[in-house]
Amino acid sequence: MEQTMPSPKFSILLPTRNRLELAKSAIETVRRQTYSNWEIIISDNCSQEDVAEFVSSLNEPRIIYSRSNEFIPVTANWNRAINAASGDYVLMLGDDDGLTPNYFEKILSAIGELDHPEFIYHGAYQFTYPGVVEAVPDSKLVDVSLFSVILQNCHKPQMLPLEMAREVGRKSLDLWALYGFNMQHFMFSRSFINRMSSFGEFFQGPFPDFYAANMAMLVADKIGVVAEPLVIIGITPKSYGYFHNNSKEKDGIAFLQGKHGLSDGSPEYVRRALLPGTNMLNSWFITVSQIPEKLPDRKDLAVGIERYRRLQIIHNIQQQALTGASEASLSEFWSALSLREKLFAIYLKLWMLPLPLMSERRRVKWSWRPRRRYKQFFEPKIALPPAVIGKYNALLDVFADLAKNRDIR
Repeated sequence: MEQTMPSPKFSILLPTRNRLELAKSAIETVRRQTYSNWEIIISDNCSQEDVAEFVSSLNEPRIIYSRSNEFIPVTANWNRAINAASGDYVLMLGDDDGLTPNYFEKILSAIGELDHPEFIYHGAYQFTYPGVVEAVPDSKLVDVSLFSVILQNCHKPQMLPLEMAREVGRKSLDLWALYGFNMQHFMFSRSFINRMSSFGEFFQGPFPDFYAANMAMLVADKIGVVAEPLVIIGITPKSYGYFHNNSKEKDGIAFLQGKHGLSDGSPEYVRRALLPGTNMLNSWFITVSQIPEKLPDRKDLAVGIERYRRLQIIHNIQQQALTGASEASLSEFWSALSLREKLFAIYLKLWMLPLPLMSERRRVKWSWRPRRRYKQFFEPKIALPPAVIGKYNALLDVFADLAKNRDIR
């Protein structure tokens, strides 16, 4: 008698902290799937809210809950989640994110069509909740898939050429983002997670997704790509993206790290190279600096210290010009620069001199011009799907329209 193979089990990782209302929506997008062999791993980072009571009220044995007794950095909490997972395939969701309808069936189809890659990188929607961007109070939904160079010209599930995977991984060490590093884009196989254990914990550094994404691109031998947006990445007033977009980075660091230092455990050369400035650059630099140490035989891997410092110089001078901060506020920054870097910073200050004579819109545009040589993010040169402004109030509204096959535009 012919035996049928058991259906693969999917683990959805859901780290959370004090965002129960958002987590409820993320959980619901999994519960509304038609495929049934899944588990949700909720890793509660010492929430003050009663997440355990809510999970218990669902009476759902496929939801596995654990809570830390004290706050731990985001990276440690992510590792708690992935270490508790038992699925054949694993996806990380933030507690403000969600799956799209029929997610598992679409992934399984791609897995079969591509003969079981080590991981699949797929597209995503980004949903910005109302009130996140202070200057634009309405919600915003956009398909961000084409902001990844590896999804360009990808019209069906296909294999990613390894030379492209290696190139985007190398570029990340020089602070180029040629694709989205968010873990929501990645469905990892159990075999690949086990393979990554030879390098230590799966997630490392202050930006754990930056580490895992680029390590995966640099070491995997078989990578599938699906351009269709299969998840919804949420940005809310309780997301790190909110703090970053609204110049509240100190709050953002506390949100991710608590009282733990960003550079704890970093090599001496990394600590010496750090400059005051934006946490986005500092955490990115600190995180990817660990990758060459994990892959010492890869002589093509080098961390872009000079580029990192130039980007941080541009950020400091630009912010001083736009906000009118005092020169004294940059005293620590100036003292850390080499002579060559100081000359570069003086050139930037001279460039910024006309700003007080300009309109606000032109000031911002002018201040960004020196950064053109130092772009960090892939900019597609093709027409992109239009953003949907103000149509949705919550992530489940997007899910509901997608479930009805409605045109979300």
